[in-house]
Amino acid sequence: MPRTFSTDAPCPVRRTMRKRFPYPVFFICSLITVLSVQTSPLPAHASDTAPSDSLEIGVSYIENVNGNGFHDFWKHGRGVELFAAMPCYCGSVQGGVRILSFSQKVSGIQGFQSHYFYLGLGKKWALAPWLGLHTGIDIGSEQMLFDDRVEGGTNLESEFAVNAGARLICSMRNNWMLNVSANYEVILTHKPIRLVVAGVGISYSFSTPRWVKEFLK
Repeated sequence: MPRTFSTDAPCPVRRTMRKRFPYPVFFICSLITVLSVQTSPLPAHASDTAPSDSLEIGVSYIENVNGNGFHDFWKHGRGVELFAAMPCYCGSVQGGVRILSFSQKVSGIQGFQSHYFYLGLGKKWALAPWLGLHTGIDIGSEQMLFDDRVEGGTNLESEFAVNAGARLICSMRNNWMLNVSANYEVILTHKPIRLVVAGVGISYSFSTPRWVKEFLK
């Protein structure tokens, strides 16, 4: 059975992918990120300066919280996000994977698990000595693993996706942090799938391993 979402038909149907970029949201987020980067001057000899000495890794419980035509066919997804972030000369670099499980709401429609692998740039803002806000944009690959294979096909679909997000960071003891996040992801299918994903979790900051520093030089 065809599986990819579209509101142009009474049930989801597979359609040829057509990338339609959500310009307003990502233009604003890109502008904020670029302006924030410009406020962080580069070292006089950036090429001779070692990468950041800190690396942050984290895990969050996440849940899809918005509602649109997509949710006429699938229930709101819940899952987990794993990420790593490192300050750099242009702000910060962050990468990770966001996993959500969407179970079927309509009989005959397959449920699927979403794996969004991403990499992006952002900026951390200091709101208080113990409180910060990280904003950023990222791009990645959306891997949708369906419950069953289609006849003569596969149970895996891959789409391009873009995301804008913010993460509120509350510092705790011994380099541990509490995070509350919100993300707006657009999966660029023929009819774009728009997901708002909220999360809460923890992260830990530590000294960057030597091999990572050498790799980034």
